[in-house]
Parts: sequence; C-alpha cells; structure tokens
Amino acid sequence: MTSRAGAFHRLPAGGGEGEDESTVLFVSAPVGVGGSTRSMANVLTYMMGRARRVLAGPPDGRFHDLVHDLAASEVYLPIISSERPRPPRRAWSAVQLAIFARRNRRNLTAIHANGLKEMSLSIAAAALSGVRLVVWVHEFNLPPSVLRLGWLWRQVLRRIDVQFAAVSPLARDVVAQAGLTKADDVAVVPNPIDPADVLADRPDEDDPRLRVAFLGSPFVYKGFQYLPDLVRLTTAADAPVRWLIFSRQTDDSLPEVWDELRAMTDTHPVSIEGKFTDVRVAYGRCDIVVVPSDLESFCRVAAEAMLNGLPVVGSDLEPVRALLGDEAAGILFPVGDVEAGAKAIVRLAGDADLRAELGAEGRRRALAFSPEVVGARFGELYRLAYSSA
Repeated sequence: MTSRAGAFHRLPAGGGEGEDESTVLFVSAPVGVGGSTRSMANVLTYMMGRARRVLAGPPDGRFHDLVHDLAASEVYLPIISSERPRPPRRAWSAVQLAIFARRNRRNLTAIHANGLKEMSLSIAAAALSGVRLVVWVHEFNLPPSVLRLGWLWRQVLRRIDVQFAAVSPLARDVVAQAGLTKADDVAVVPNPIDPADVLADRPDEDDPRLRVAFLGSPFVYKGFQYLPDLVRLTTAADAPVRWLIFSRQTDDSLPEVWDELRAMTDTHPVSIEGKFTDVRVAYGRCDIVVVPSDLESFCRVAAEAMLNGLPVVGSDLEPVRALLGDEAAGILFPVGDVEAGAKAIVRLAGDADLRAELGAEGRRRALAFSPEVVGARFGELYRLAYSSA
C-alpha cells in the first residue's frame, strides 16, 4: 500500500498523460482471514495495474496485514471497526464511505462490496455518488442487517446502478429469496483460487497409509462434530488410512469434540496437526480431503484440494456438488450420514485408479477458479476500460 488515508480523503485525478485510469473502491469488513477475505485479496492482487485500488477495511487485524504484505491497494481507508457497540460504528462507517464516494465520484468507476454486510455499508455511497455498485455475495444465509433493513435496501437498490454476483448458485438464491434482485440477474462468479497460495509440494513419507485430512474451522456448520465417528468407522473397516486434523484447537467451539479427538490420538490413527498459516504445507501431506459440512456457500477447501489433484469426499450440498461436477472430482455423501462418508473414504483408500481419475478431473475443473478468470469477470462487472484479453 502506498497511501493510508481517512474517509474524507480526496483522490488525485487518475492516470498519467493520455491515460484513463479506472478506480475501484473495495469494501471488506471482516478483521480475520477466511474464504471471503482471501478471495478479496486475490481479486485486489489481480487488479494491480488494471485499476487503482482503494480498500476500505478494518484498521488492523489479519486481513489488514495480509493486504499490506501483498501491497494490494494504492489507498487504504481504515474506516470499519469490529469494536462494540457495532451498530453506531457501522452507521458511521457508512457515512464515511458515502462522503468519500461523493467527493471522489468523478474518479470512481465502481464500488465493490464484498458481501451483504458490506452492501449495507455501501448503498448510501453508491446512491450519493451515482457510482456502479457490485455486490459479491458469499453468504449461505441473510445477515441481520439485511433481515432488519431489507425493505429499505430494496427501495434504494431500485434507484441505483447495482450488479449482484454470487460465489455459487446457492448464494445466488439467497439474494433472490431476499427480494434484492431476480436470480437471473445475478452473475455466478466463484471464489478465485491462486495456485501460488495453495499448490503444494508433496514430501516423501515412509508411512504407507493414505493420509485423510480435515482442513477448516471447528464449527458445527463445517461438520467438525462428525470427525470422531468418521475416524472410528474407517478404523473399524481396517482402511489403510491415518487421519490428520488441520484445525485450530479452541475451547470456544465444540470442546467436547476436541476432548474426544484428543483421547482418540492414543487409540486410533488420528493426529491433531493444528492450523497451518501456509495451507500449501497442509495440502502437501494429504491424499484425500474430507469436507463433512452441514452448510457451505462455496467450499474453498474442496476447490483448493481439487487444484492440488486431491480427491474430495464431501457432503452432498449444492455448492459442493457444483464444484465436484456430480462426483467427477470426488465422492458425495448425504449431509450428516457418517456411515456413508466412511464408506466413501474406504472405497477411495482401496482404489488408486479412482483416486487418480478424480484428482485429474479436479485439476481440470479448478481452472475455472483461477484469479485470471475471476478477475477478468469482475473487470467486466466493474465496466473497466481495459481489455480483459
């Protein structure tokens, strides 16, 4: 980042002599780094040299540090805070964004809201500036701000230039069900997966057993509670596998499941590896990736596994099925059905040809998630002047 400024900052005219430089204002509220913020960082990086990037985000935190390390914006507006009380702070953030967009409306090409919460922060900015608003929806349900104020947003959205995008058909349907726009008017744009971020080298290991891995947060919607039974059932089936749990240990979420898994490390082939900052290291140690989620809007872990040529065993959720292509790149099982999930793992463990076939198709399908493909699509949605070719 080359400039850090308050929300009342006025941008200099863009471009050099004879050059028309587009400027996009990106709005991203989360402090941490998750699927949506990692995807936002990928889009910001792709836009380097294609548009001047102004990012409105938290004044500190892991996402702020990630964007700083990547030099992923020319101007950073530290306007969004997660401190309490949140409603007044978010209202003030919306006012700051509106003032910034109004002051810089001649230089702005588009405002990118990275989710429905960010949409609620950005609507006034788009309305007062007349700048195109692009809302990229990652959610699998509606946030409280939209549930409370959806009636108001629907009124305002009819009067501004807005384009919705969604990471999956499920996320698209969330937008339509909220009455924000028609499903046919939502562009499905997946999360980008950058090979530089996730593509792993595979070190040699002496253990002949296949490594079955869970990567993700220890939350109910991620299906973390199913892991002990999956470990028990695959062990009882005498499958030649060992389990690796790549997740941050915490007593704040599902402590009883953590206690059960820790006890199993002495009696079952399971190892708690913790959360890896560099996911390439984790994927380098995997042979099969398990995604037992109850809910997903996209499922970045499945997409990253596919890019690494790893077969996926996943819950039969619409976004997961869309990624895997009706089991072209993995095996699906009914949500919450641990017996079916264990059988799928045992089947893969015993069939090297099937693992290779699914892995190869996963690599092919993952080309659709490249930052170049996703970034060019957003260039079109922003109506940037440059040619995506």
